[in-house]
Amino acid sequence: MGDQRVFDKCAKPFVDLAEYTEEIVKRWNAKVQPEDTVYVLGDIAGDSIDDIETFRKLNGFKHLIVGNHDIPLLSAIKDSGAFVSIDFIRVIEDNERKVCICHYPLMDWMEFNRGGYHVYGHVHNKTPIMAWRMRKSKRITVTNPPTTQA
Repeated sequence: MGDQRVFDKCAKPFVDLAEYTEEIVKRWNAKVQPEDTVYVLGDIAGDSIDDIETFRKLNGFKHLIVGNHDIPLLSAIKDSGAFVSIDFIRVIEDNERKVCICHYPLMDWMEFNRGGYHVYGHVHNKTPIMAWRMRKSKRITVTNPPTTQA
């Protein structure tokens, strides 16, 4: 979330990374109630434990699906208590549908042949969508900061 390198690459209306992070917390907490369940698809940690601490300020019961950038700080993430659970892959149920959630895109997953879905992050719009068109798969990307302040 608070990765200065990513922030510097994106067009944004914020003065600095701190202002951007404050806006993210404000918008998250305006939408997510304290009792809501949220699955975070990884890459939450840049190079600092400050990134992890930001998640402690966010509403909801947060479950982390570990991303590749989280590995170096995984012990600190676990110790932070910011997440109810921490997994590399997980299958949940949503409206009687099985949903496989993973940081990485998968070509096949549990319940694929029975109407299950797959939700992933990681690719940052780099993988051609044609590779996934025939699958019930959904890429979730939150790479760029909000383009306007609320």
